[in-house]
Amino acid sequence: MNKKIVVAERRFEIVPKDGNENVNRVTIRFFIPSENQENEWVCPFEIEAPGYKKTKEIYGVDSFQALSLSIEVGKASIEALKNQYQFSFKEENLWI
Repeated sequence: MNKKIVVAERRFEIVPKDGNENVNRVTIRFFIPSENQENEWVCPFEIEAPGYKKTKEIYGVDSFQALSLSIEVGKASIEALKNQYQFSFKEENLWI
């Protein structure tokens, strides 16, 4: 895979729903899809927070599908945390 170039990024602030007032920042990044040696398209994304970093590679039949699926899986990964955390975006009252 080529050097990872970020195509899109979003930063959130999260607060645990267990009453803990500690605010942490979470960043999700999507990288430019690339074609591998097997002629498959892959689009990695990563989720990063203090003490946590997860990278996943999502495959598609072309670059568009790889990017689209990567965004969907990334969104589902963030939404899976909604039971434990409350999210805000850019200091506004925008919750996911």
